[in-house]
Formats: sequence, structure tokens, C-alpha cells
Amino acid sequence: MNRMPLDRGTSLMLVLAAGAGAFAQAPALNPLNEDEAAITQVYLRATPLGDGLNVFPWKRTGLVPLGEICRLVQFPIEVDPHAGQAKGFFIQPNRTFNLDLATRTVVSGGRTSTFTPEQVRLHGGELYVEAALLEAWFPLVAKLEFRDSSLYLSSREPLPIEQAWDRARANARLLSGGGGSPDAAGPLMAYPYQAISLPMVDLSGTFRHASKGQNSDPQLSLGLGGDLLWMSANVFVTRDSQGSFRSSRATLYRDDPDGRLLGPLHARHISLGDLRHAASLELAGGLPQGRGIGIDNLPLDFRTRFATRVFRGPLPMGWSVELFRNNGLVGFQQARPDATYEFPPVDLTFGINTFKLVFHGPHGERREEQIRLDIGQDLPEPGKFYYRMAAIKPQLMLDLDPGAVRVTDRPAYLAEVEAGLSTRFAAHAGLMRMEFSNGPRSYGIAGLRTVLPWASVDITGAASVFDPLDGSASEKGKAGQITFRTGLGYSTLQARHAEYRGGYLPVQDVTTGFQGTLLRDDSLTLGGSTFLWGRAFNGAYTFMRQGYDTGRRESQRLSLGTTFGRVNLSQSIGSTVDSTSPRTVRSMDAQLLASSFFGSYGLQTEINGRKLQQDSFRLENYAINLSRTFDSGMALQAVLRGSFRDSSGGPSLTASLVQQKGRWGWGLDGAYSKSGGVSVGVRLQVSLGRDSRSRKWFTDAQPLSNMGAVSAQAFFDANGNGRRDPGEASLDEPRFKVGDSNRVEIRADAKTALYTGIGAGRDVPISLDVSSLEDVSHQPLHPTYTIRPRGGVVTPVDYPVVVLGEVLGTCRVRRGARTEEFAGLLVELLDASGRVVQSQRSAFDGFFEFRNLPLGSYRLRIPPAEIQRLRLKEAPSRNIELLLKRPFAEGQDLVVESLEPPAEKAVEPPKPTGKDPEIHVIPPKDGLPSTDLARTPMLSSPRRGPVQASLREARPVAQPAATWKRTTPHHRFQRVAVAPIRPRPTQIAAARLVSRALSALALERRMSWFSKAFSSRKPPQRARFEEVPPRPAAPSGWTILLLPARNRSTVDVLRRNMGHLAKDLIVHQPGGGAPMQVLLGHYSDQASAQQCLRGLPARVLTLGITPTVVPFPEQGAMS
Repeated sequence: MNRMPLDRGTSLMLVLAAGAGAFAQAPALNPLNEDEAAITQVYLRATPLGDGLNVFPWKRTGLVPLGEICRLVQFPIEVDPHAGQAKGFFIQPNRTFNLDLATRTVVSGGRTSTFTPEQVRLHGGELYVEAALLEAWFPLVAKLEFRDSSLYLSSREPLPIEQAWDRARANARLLSGGGGSPDAAGPLMAYPYQAISLPMVDLSGTFRHASKGQNSDPQLSLGLGGDLLWMSANVFVTRDSQGSFRSSRATLYRDDPDGRLLGPLHARHISLGDLRHAASLELAGGLPQGRGIGIDNLPLDFRTRFATRVFRGPLPMGWSVELFRNNGLVGFQQARPDATYEFPPVDLTFGINTFKLVFHGPHGERREEQIRLDIGQDLPEPGKFYYRMAAIKPQLMLDLDPGAVRVTDRPAYLAEVEAGLSTRFAAHAGLMRMEFSNGPRSYGIAGLRTVLPWASVDITGAASVFDPLDGSASEKGKAGQITFRTGLGYSTLQARHAEYRGGYLPVQDVTTGFQGTLLRDDSLTLGGSTFLWGRAFNGAYTFMRQGYDTGRRESQRLSLGTTFGRVNLSQSIGSTVDSTSPRTVRSMDAQLLASSFFGSYGLQTEINGRKLQQDSFRLENYAINLSRTFDSGMALQAVLRGSFRDSSGGPSLTASLVQQKGRWGWGLDGAYSKSGGVSVGVRLQVSLGRDSRSRKWFTDAQPLSNMGAVSAQAFFDANGNGRRDPGEASLDEPRFKVGDSNRVEIRADAKTALYTGIGAGRDVPISLDVSSLEDVSHQPLHPTYTIRPRGGVVTPVDYPVVVLGEVLGTCRVRRGARTEEFAGLLVELLDASGRVVQSQRSAFDGFFEFRNLPLGSYRLRIPPAEIQRLRLKEAPSRNIELLLKRPFAEGQDLVVESLEPPAEKAVEPPKPTGKDPEIHVIPPKDGLPSTDLARTPMLSSPRRGPVQASLREARPVAQPAATWKRTTPHHRFQRVAVAPIRPRPTQIAAARLVSRALSALALERRMSWFSKAFSSRKPPQRARFEEVPPRPAAPSGWTILLLPARNRSTVDVLRRNMGHLAKDLIVHQPGGGAPMQVLLGHYSDQASAQQCLRGLPARVLTLGITPTVVPFPEQGAMS
């Protein structure tokens, strides 16, 4: 072909003109590669959402599907891939969202912004957006971690889905009377009380020998727990080293969070014997410890009085617990001899009170409980009331001062009632009477409380009557108190003022022996929490002043708490001025608490200092507690105590080595001090119980008498009524999760799992581990149930398992002669009565799946409103029957036809003309290299001839623009004919013009990027795969057999846990009724397969599977 000669200037002008026209077009974007997609799990507040979605890596972040994200967080935003738009709203209807891909603009909540073409991509009927844009458009914080295939979302303001979660948890607590666990939201499995049950028994003994002859008697203890007279019984008998049984106690009690005790009284708690909770009144004080009876209907959250909490509960031996409030350390405790813990009463402040209990086990276990309390929760609802009544016989204490006033052993009484007047106001009143050695005292109080959105006010008045035993006239006193609380966020203020007249004395001041008369009592507390330098700080300032007729006492205290890494610090400094005596006494004290846990090591330190009068400040004493746990169950603990001020006695060291894991426990104790010498001791401990279901005894090193236990079985519920009927068999080897941690399982037999050490008195969730079921069609009737364990009682649990079905299919749309997947189409599933059971929108590839369906008749349809909205022809519905023998309905494809004409006509492959290239991919031959389809060049330079490439084993990739056909049992494609899409006429003319100009200037090779730019402007190529006779199969090689599979959900579980290996999963269908097999990879030699087997992620092995290397199967379909 002859070319027209061009001068150099004309050629240069043509080049510049063509270049300007090319760059005026939109920038070239490579299509997203499905091979690079990573299946990612989405988490919101550590809760997984959905089953995973495709995320494409892009730069340092990734592209996430907008429609799927909105569906998971329940934003009603719909993606229209054909129009390139996304419309809807989030959180509230007035916060609209509108994305337009053509104009590259987004209107979110009234704010307009733009984006680049690389940040929002249209692929497979879905809009993929940069993860960072989610933070700009919505009140979300997105953190994409490709390392663990996770997308972590957190909200900057409450989302509707989070509010629904909170409502569900609040309703669960409300149904349980306020004493339930936030996670215990399943149906209640009640176990009735018995007249008498075989108790669990705790036995322990300590034998000690001292070097200086100070030997003491053995210390023995016996604990019993179980049901007695349709109540819970707890007996603790102990003999101390002095031979006294003073610390022994026995209690009968019953808790009912639903308030159904004692008929019309609707009591929630009854106690007989040694009362567990000491009752108290405002301005008067509390009852002493003793034996008696107590009845109340207060919520079971350990409330002693308004705006006060006592944190107590079971704590196994060897465990420790830390209490935090608003990230500040409040206290630290070890387990007591009765395997419980109890912190002193903590006052609630106005605003946010976020308490956190951190439990540390002897083997490195760690468990957290977070409790959020508000003063408004303490007010009764309008028209309802709380009451408390107690009558006890006080337990006499040792008289250290014979002349001091003390409480006698005569009965003491207390009664209190609180009524809700409205949502903001409540009234309260109470009476109390106690006997002292100098005469009885009676107290009466009444008051009014209000909790407003910005403050809380509590006004209380009190009166007392004292009748002296010496025959003098009765003394009548009165008092008044007002408490004001307010706050903002984590900052709080509390002010209290009290006036006392006529010799009024609270209970705690009667026994102090102080001769003065209390006139006024003031206090002011400022507190707050803040974040500085990326670290949380918690501080408080307290000022207190008591006025007496002889003077006054003033004290100030400043405390500060923070966390450095794993070290929790709490320090406080205070000063006191006492002018009630002729000589004013000034003092100052300081305290430093440090607590830290590093794996199996624990360290707690306490240092105290003091300053008296004119002396300088000096450190007084210290205590260091170091603990170390071992995998075998042993725990080593050492405590060092000493005094800085008096060093004559020297420091004292106490060490113990304890085995607290296994069927019985033992311990070795040693102590040394300069004054007491050396002492050693041996401790033995064992607890035993009996499972009434299996009739087998079990023992444990941990105390069991005041802890609950569960004997769980799973059974096949044939009729689905949730109850175990005669003839319904138990399933073998079930596994359960009890509470919020994985507990050690005791296998009583093949059908029974026993779990011990469960906290009693609170609702606990129990769930069935689905992976322990042999048949994947078996599913629990409810994901979670709720149980109420009782101390010393083995609660039997029969967990119903039913067959649940699945409906799977794909939505497709027919536009003219072309049929393609339809993303975002709403599909509904109706039961036999016509009620919508489930509904969902199809995924980016048109796939939909309805899970956990009871067996029965269903109808699959597309709603009429959806058909009208998308302008579709009326689609026929599909009737489905889920039977016991066929619970899965797969391949339920829905094909709809669009009333709109197709956007573009199908382009036939161009015929070879010599000008446009034709690419042929031919079967591999000996001596020719093998090239993967994804890496085979689809287009060549416009002036080059046909391209030949080979494809040995192409892995099919789901692309909307391609149609794939399986041609051989080995899932290989022998011939692929790829036809490029014909470019636009203007692009062809510009490309030819530029090519001629470049040839004239001899710059074709140097500037070949022009042709690449035009090539990348073309849409993704459509591939046609033609079936040809299969060639003789090559040696099959080796693969990894993971497990047999029954349905798609099993494969999805594996894919989510395989990480980067998920793309190599192969589903093999042998045929002949044999179950499917899940394979991993195809390797030429056995050594390569073994190497991949050793590199499997650890979380795959926790699914209960045993991967093995097997020969690659010769027959059967692959996918």
C-alpha cells in the first residue's frame, strides 16, 4: 500500500492533535481481576455480619461492594448497576444518599462531594468503592485487614442495627428481671427446684508447722450446695487455727428474676439464715452481719441503696478479678475461701458509669464483663414500687474496748419501700430499729428523688429516737440531706449537704466512741475521664467536711488512674485536718496501686506513705504480689510485705505452690518473718458431685458447692416442638459453649457433655457447636438458649436439633437475545399461608440463598412492587417442597425479562481482514510453553499479525461478560476462541492516524504506549469456549482432601477460613450418589502437596477436619 508523503511539521501536528483527542477521553482503567478478589468477613462491634464478600486490593487499601455493605449494616440504599447509581438513606429518612457514577458526585446527608474513577468501580452488577470513602460518606470507621481477611467496622454514632441489638439485650434483661447477662437472649430452659437433691461437696484441709513452736490446729472446711425444701442451700463449715467455728454459715435462699415468689408480694429474692446482702437506709446506716430472714423485689444486680452498687459473685480458687470504672482501676481481689469475691459499695455518678470486671485465671485465662449503669435505672417505673424487709439477730464481735458502745444480740429490723410517681420522680420511706449496749435506737426516713436529663436531686429527711438504759429521758433527733448530681459525658459532679439536730447519730457513728455531736456533713466530688497522648486517664477530687460541736474535720483526696500498656496504675494522695480535739492534728497520706498481667505472669504492688504533724513525708509499708501459672495447672504465688518506718521486724515473705487443675488439688505453703521464723504448710482440696443423668460421680480441684453445672445432650426433635418426646434419640459427641468462654468439657458418656464451674444466680447462654453435628442438614432449633444455674446443682439440658432446609438459586435477566446475571433483585420466600418468611436481594453475581428454613411448603417469587420498579415482565412464582429426605432446593433460578430494550447490540467477532487482529488460543503441543488465561495478552499492536498462545489448565473465573462451558470431566478447556470487542469508529480512525504519523516519524517503537492506551479503553473481552473432543488425560497428580460436603454452606465456611488459599478450593462430584468432596489445589508431585498441607492456617484445623494428601480424582465433575 502506497503512503502519502508527509513533511515533518505536518506529521508532528497530527501526532499532537491525536494525542489531545485521546487524552480528552476518560482515563483508562483496567477491569477488576476476579483472581485478585479476597473473600472478606465483615465485623461490626466484634460481631460478624453475613458470610463474607469479595474485596479487591487497590493501592494500600481495597475496593468493597457498596450495596453489600449497606445491606449488612441495614442501610436502605439500593444500587442500580445499569444506571450507575445508588440511592436511599441511612439512619434517618432525612439523611439521604445519592451516588451518580456518570457525574462522579455523591450527596450524603446534604453534603456534596466528588470521587475519582479509580475510587468507584462498576463490576459485576455492583459498585465497588474505596474503603476510606465509607468513612467520608457514613458515620463509620472502616479498617480493612487483608492479613486476616477481615473488614472491621465501628460507628461514630449509634446505627439502627446496633440499636436493635441493644434493644434485644435490654429486653432479655427485662424479661429476666434485670439480673440476666447481656448475651443471654435465647429462650429460657427452666429446671424446677427439688425438695432435696444430692449436694456437691467441697473438702479442704491445711496442716501447718512453725519453727518457733507456734504450731496451730489443722484448719478444716466443708462446703455443701444443692436444693433443699425447693430452695437453694449453701452450707460452709470451717474450723480455724484456734479451734473456733465462728466463720461457719448456712443459708437457704431462692432467686427469681421474674418476681413470682410469695404470690402477691412478687418477691425476687428470699434468704433464710446468714444473710448474703446487708440492707441499709439513707442517713441511718445498715444492719450488722447476722442470721435472719430477708425478702425483697429489687432487681438482682446487688443494689444496696439508691445509686450504689456492690459487685460480688463466684470466683474459683486461684482466680483474681480487677474492677474498673470509666477505664480507672477501682480495686483488685483474689478469690476468698468460699470461692467468691465482693468489692465494697461503689457510688454511681451522674452520667456514664461503665464498669468492667477483668477476671484472670490460674492458667493464663482472661475474661471480661462490661456493665453500663445509669442512675435513672434505679427509679421504679411509674405505678410500681420496690420494697425490702429484713429481720436479723446480730453476730457478736470480740470486745476490744469493754467501755465502747456495741451492738447487742437482740433482733434488728429494717423495712424500706420506694414507689415510682412518674418517669422522673420517685418517693421512698423506711424504718429501722437496732439494740445497742446503751439502749435501743429507732430510725425513720422519707424522701423524694428526681432524675432529670441534666441532673439528679435526692432530698431525704430522717428522725431518730434513742431510749437510754440508764432511765433518762428519750432523745429525739432529726436530720436532713440533699444530694445533687450532674455531669456531661465522662465528667461528673456530686455535691451533698446534711444537717443533724437533737443528737441525731447514724449507726456508724454510734459505735465509734466519739464524744462529740455531729452537726453537719458536706462532701463535693469532681470526676472525669479523658484521652491524652493516646492513653485514657481517670481522675477524681473529693472534699469532705464534718462539723461537730467541738470542732470539725476536713479531708481532701486526689486520685488518678491510667494504663501504660499492660500496666494499670492508680495513685491517690490525701490530707486531713482534725480540730475536734484541743490540739489540731494534720496528716497526709498517699497510695500507689499497680496491677499487670503478662501472659502467665501477674504482678500487683501496693505502696503507702504518710505524714503526721510536722514530720516529713515517709513511706510506711509496701506489698508485692507475684504470681506465675504453668500449663500443667500449677500456680506459684509469692507475697512480700514490709515496713519502711519500722525495720526491726524485717520483711515477711509468703510463698505457695498450688495445683488447681485436675481431679483434686494440693498446695505447699511457706512463710518467713524475722519475728515469726519459718513455717510450712500442706493444703489438700477436692470437690465432688454426681450427674443424675449418667449416674456418674466426678471430682474437681476447684470448689463446686456454690457453682453451677450443666449436663447437656442434643437430641433429634422429629416434630419440631422444642421438647423431648419419647422415642427421640440423642446425638453422639455433641459439643456446647456455656457462658462467654470455652469451658473444659467432661465427657460423661458418648451422648452427654458435662460442664462445671458456671456462675450461679444469673442467666447464662448455652449454644450448640454446629461443627460437632455429623449431618450438615441438622441445625439447632434456636441458636442460643438461656439457663439459670444454681449452686451445687447439675442442670440437665436437652438441646433440640431439627433438619433445616436451604433454597439456593440465581437471578438472571433477559434483555433481547442476551441473558446475564441480575444483581440487586429482591426475592421473597413465602410459606404455605402466604406470609413472607425471608427476603433478600441477589448478590453481585445474581446468587441468593435462604437458610435455616423449617421443612414444609414454600413459594419463591419476585414482589410485584419490584417488578414494577424495574420495569420487568411478570415473572412466574416457583413452588418448593422441603422434605426430610430432601431438605435442600438448589438450582432455583429465576429468569426475568426486561421491558426496556437492550443497551447495546451484541457485536459479532470481526472477520480477519489483515487490518484488525484475530487471536487464536490453540491446545498445547509438545514443546510449546503453557500460559494461564488470565495472563495471556488479549490484544496486540494494531500492525501485528495473529497471536498464538497455549492454555493447559485454565481456572474458570466468574465474569459477567463471559460464558463458560464445561467440556471434559477434568474441567479443562482444550480450545478457546477469543474475539475482541470492536472499538468505536472514532477510536479506530484516531488509532490509525496516530500509527501512520508515528511510522512517518520512526517513533512507533518508542511511543507504543499510544496503542496500549486505546486498547485499555475497550471493555472487557467476551470469551467463547467451544467444546472439542478431550485429549488423553495427563497424569492426574496429587491434591489435598479436606472433607466431604453436603451443601454450599460447608464450602463457604471453609472458604472464609482458608485465607489466600480460598481461591484454590475445588469441589469434586464423583457421581453415583457419592457425597461431594472439597479438595485443595492440584499438585504435580506428592511432596508439593505435603508442603502445602503443613502450611494450612491454624483456624482451619480448629473446624474439626483432618486434611490428607490423596491422588487427584480421575472421574467426576469439578467446580
